Amino acid sequence: MAVYPCATAGADVRAPRTLHAVHQIAARGIEVALPQLFCRAGMTDCRALPEVLGVPYPGNRPLRMASCADKAKTGATVAAAGVAVPHARQYAAGERPTLALPVIVKPNGAHDPLVERVHAAARVCHRTLGCRQYSLFDLRIDPDGKPWFLESGLYCSFAPNSVVVTMAEAAGTPLNVFLGEAIEAVLDARRPVRAA
Repeated sequence: MAVYPCATAGADVRAPRTLHAVHQIAARGIEVALPQLFCRAGMTDCRALPEVLGVPYPGNRPLRMASCADKAKTGATVAAAGVAVPHARQYAAGERPTLALPVIVKPNGAHDPLVERVHAAARVCHRTLGCRQYSLFDLRIDPDGKPWFLESGLYCSFAPNSVVVTMAEAAGTPLNVFLGEAIEAVLDARRPVRAA
């Protein structure tokens, strides 16, 4: 397996070294990629490379990753789809926040109707944000049992202790099955449909 450098934000993608790496990757006939860079450039710019080369990869697309990195825009997007999003305010560096009560507190336990409301809100967020294969949302529950969206986390390292993998395993899907299904989903999307 060869590892090639990735152009980071602001890098000249026409630079000979970057072009050489892109040509080398393209010439390998790679069937599937597994992006593993978790900085902003890695989740956006570098994730775009397999997309440009037509190499499928599990997970969310670079524009989706970039748009969901902006919490205010993500909140506005899911709010427009009907998911409750609390009022939020961004503070400038050095500005002292003044938070009035009540504040959102994470609950200890849940009963079935509450869990279903959380799952429904998460499914709306997943569809509205255009996610693929997996997504992770921070939702908090108010005293009336209403889920409120706070933010999204659209990356997964596929490491045994990563949050998305841990959740999949808790639901009965081991890591090898979860990763295999994610890879099959992107490969299936590329396969031509045959007429019967």
